Parts: sequence; C-alpha cells; structure tokens
Amino acid sequence: MALLPTRDAITNSSTTNAAQKTNLGDQRDFLAELLGTDSSDKAAARVALGSASTTRELTNVTSASSVNLTTLGDAVANITGVSAITGFVLSTGQTADIVFAAATPLTYNATTNPIIGGASITAGAGDTAQLFYDGTTLRYLDYVRASGAPIAGGFSIASSAEVIARTNNTKAVSPLGLADISVLAPLQTPISGTSVDFLSIPSWAKQIVVMVSGISVSGTSDIIVQIGTSSGPETSGYVGGGSRHAPTGSPYTAFSSGFNLSAGSGVAAAALYGSITLDLMSPNVWAGGGQVANPSAGQSISLTGVKTLSGTLDRVRVTTLGGTDTFDLGTISIKYS
Repeated sequence: MALLPTRDAITNSSTTNAAQKTNLGDQRDFLAELLGTDSSDKAAARVALGSASTTRELTNVTSASSVNLTTLGDAVANITGVSAITGFVLSTGQTADIVFAAATPLTYNATTNPIIGGASITAGAGDTAQLFYDGTTLRYLDYVRASGAPIAGGFSIASSAEVIARTNNTKAVSPLGLADISVLAPLQTPISGTSVDFLSIPSWAKQIVVMVSGISVSGTSDIIVQIGTSSGPETSGYVGGGSRHAPTGSPYTAFSSGFNLSAGSGVAAAALYGSITLDLMSPNVWAGGGQVANPSAGQSISLTGVKTLSGTLDRVRVTTLGGTDTFDLGTISIKYS
C-alpha cells in the first residue's frame, strides 16, 4: 500500500515544488487504495471512514429478464413491474437488499437466479430478499414473504373451514387451529315439540358429547338420546342401562330404545343437567356413558351402554321415551370431534 508523506516533507520551507508534487501524488495513491478511485465506490468509502448513512434510500428498479444492481450502492432496490426475472447482476463482494412492489415471476436459474428452494416462484408485493455475489457465485442470503408463507414447498396452514371439514390433508394445523377440531353445534332451546335433532354430523366424527341444561318435559316420560344414519334415528338395539343415586337409590334400569338420561326417574317438571359422551369403538359401533343430575329429586344418574348402527352416524336426537310428551324448558347442545 502507498505511504503518506511525512508532515515535515510537506510543511518544510525547503521542500521544492517538484517534491510537493510527489507528495501530492503519494497522498492521492494512498486515498485511492483506501477509498476507491471514483464515485461508484462511495458506499465502501463511507463504511471505511465509519460515516455510513444511518438511513437507506429506496430506489426503484424495473423488473426485466436480467436486473442489474451494480450501481445500487447502499440503497434498497424496489423492484417494480411484473416482467419475469431470470437473473440478477451484482458486483464482486456486493450485497443487495430487495423489496418487490408487485407480483413478479422469478424464474429459477442455478447460476443467475438460485432461488432458495430450487424452484421458480412468484414474488408477492412486500416480499423481501437479500442477494450476495462473491465474484463466482450468486447467493440468496434470505427471502421472506410478506404473507409469512413458505417460499416454495414446505407447508401451508389450513383454514378453520378446512380443519372442520377435513377436506385437505396437505396442509398443517396451527396451534390456534387445534381449537377447531372440536365443533360445538348451535344451542337449542326447545319449548315445544317432542324431539330435538342435530343433523349433518360429519362422517369423520369419532366422539360426540350431548349436553343438557335444565331440560324437562310436560309429562313423566324419561328423556332419551338416540343416534342414527341418513335413514333417520334408530329406535331399537340399544344395550345398556342406568341407576339413580341418593337420597334413595334405585336398581339398575335397562334401556333398549335410546340412551336413557332419566334412568326411569321421569317426573313431571323434573329438570335434568349433565352430559353423555358417545365414542366410536369400531365401525358403526358407539359406546356411550355419562352423568346427569336431577336436582329436584336430589338424584345423580349414571348411565352406560352400546349401540350398533346400520350405517355411518350422521345425526343425534334427544326425545322422550314413547315420543309423546313435549319439551317445555331447558337447553340442549352437542359437540363432536
């Protein structure tokens, strides 16, 4: 590297004009080696002097087959236009930061446009990238989509609707999406009628919870839960029973026409609170069990049983034993997963 002339060589009164010219030439060579010889090196010079700007300009660069960024300096390239880009040109040792202003096709090329992921993509508005050229190889140091989606390949996040419908097995479920795996049906408040139906339960459902709160009927019929297929609720073939506990217990009461929430305790104006859970134990075979309270009688009711359906479950009905008494109070809902 060139050496700066000494202070004495410059300030000494005996230094001749010819010697001063030599001193100036040495100074020029020193600065040229340190900072560069023209204005295109200003960015490197600022860094070398420790005076690089704390703010960076956004410079518009029109998209084209080959985008030249050699004169970008320390600015950020704002790629405008939608022409496909098949390559970027950088100076040796240059790092270039890029923002895309619109949807711009980027064509993969192992040499001139080596996109992360190894495939062509379309840059979205707001996407950012950082490129570096070492004199031999152009590299993408980073690429970030404004949407947060992966560059290419990887996975996408399923929407709530897709999680519930189970229609797409190529997407991932986010932690928030796990909340959608259980579906709560709209609350029903029956004040008349002999039954409440929950229809269109999806075939992927493996567990169903039937919940009742203060439900009662006009007469003394027991309240039962029936399950069914597209042909309708099935009214027979239920194997199981239940018992009432405290203050006076009751013997086991069998059921066959539905999961009996009352266990033979049907009393006019009696309100039931609780739930029964139905689990698919094998194709079309549902095992159910639950706990229900009858506060007016001071009783807790336990029930359990099994029902084999003739096909795929798609509905649940809450009704009364005999199907003649009408509902007059309370709310009913189901949750399936």
